[in-house]
Amino acid sequence: MTSKKRVIELINKSIVPYEITSNYENMVSEWCKNYDLKLIKEGIEIGKKQYLVYDKDEVIKESAIEFLDKLGGIFYNLSKNPIDKKIDHILNTLQYVFSSSDRKKTKEVLTIFANELQNVYNKSEEEILCILQEEKSKMGDYTEWETWIEQFELKIKNASSKIKTVTDLRDYLVEHGIETIFGKIVDIQKQIGQGGNSIVCFGKLNNEEIAVKILINYDENKKNRFYLEYYNIIKSITNYEGIVHQYFIGILNVENTVFPYIVMKKYKSQLTYNKDIKTEEVFKYINQLLTPLKHIHKSGIIHRDLKPQNILIDERGNLNIGDFGIAYYDPDNFVFTGHTTTHDRLANYDFSAPEQRNSKYIPNASTDIYAFGQIIQWLIFGETHKGTNRQKLTKKINTKKIRELDKIVDKCLSNNPLDRYQSFDEIEEKLNIKCF
Repeated sequence: MTSKKRVIELINKSIVPYEITSNYENMVSEWCKNYDLKLIKEGIEIGKKQYLVYDKDEVIKESAIEFLDKLGGIFYNLSKNPIDKKIDHILNTLQYVFSSSDRKKTKEVLTIFANELQNVYNKSEEEILCILQEEKSKMGDYTEWETWIEQFELKIKNASSKIKTVTDLRDYLVEHGIETIFGKIVDIQKQIGQGGNSIVCFGKLNNEEIAVKILINYDENKKNRFYLEYYNIIKSITNYEGIVHQYFIGILNVENTVFPYIVMKKYKSQLTYNKDIKTEEVFKYINQLLTPLKHIHKSGIIHRDLKPQNILIDERGNLNIGDFGIAYYDPDNFVFTGHTTTHDRLANYDFSAPEQRNSKYIPNASTDIYAFGQIIQWLIFGETHKGTNRQKLTKKINTKKIRELDKIVDKCLSNNPLDRYQSFDEIEEKLNIKCF
């Protein structure tokens, strides 16, 4: 137990020339029972900064009294785990977002929701904090508190299904397959890839090898975007050279839980790093990426999540761009855009442009151009560039064509979007003049 005498000394030292009275000593005893000395020291420092006011280097008596009155609350807040703190932060936001709300019910529902994330879906504390922060950001999208809180109750209800984890779903699919309007998908493999909100598994449909992308852990907004990813890509660029081929969309119902899915062509592999890559292969990949990227931009689509994991290699060794899950669809070209909002996942940090971390940025071609530059950097070194003093490509491959490519990558990776190329046509033109 923490020393009461030591705590009294620390407090008295903070409020010189005053000392705590016997009335406070009982509270000190309780603090010493409940909190360790490190937490108490931290709380005292917080209290000093927030509440003590000085007159000529001497504590004003009224501020010392307020400081003592607030210490218990400071210690209590410090003792709470980060998830409870995040929930309390959300509770304190309710009154500023909704005209009416039930604080008690909100705390109850959010606590159960956090527990489900931890105990059912095996989410780490850090992941739960990120999810809660995302949910807090969504509050402004709802006009009524009741509508906002209902989504958590639905997620909690879904967690009562026997299919609680990705492993459970995988085992179910391996055993039962997937019934579709075009036949049954069978021979589903045990090894299943997983992304942020989806899993991808391989199987056979009518004896043809296919891939199935299945949406998991989703809300209504993510489900709508999943449908839009299929509809908008089918509408504008399906079966276009260099774009992952999608066949059809369906719904899997397991234990009263709905899992939307998209059946796609099965590809040989993802784009992987080759430390021995040659100049010719670098430019082959660049050409194979430029063609579909020019096409999707002219179709009014900004990908926003270009990275090696979303570039698949087909049986001929050609690159194909996939996963348009957070793509931006120009409303002038598409009736349904389902645009991500400020709380949505905005791409992989290693490949995403700096402005993508600003929720107010307006998607444009330069976003994908930055990622394109990072992919070239990654092709050579197996890692992306951050900060200043970019590692030049010629350090690894010192040829005339790579020297010219270095200049192009420099411009692609400018922090200011206006300093980059503004279209892939510009890059292609520069490459044709300097490199090809």
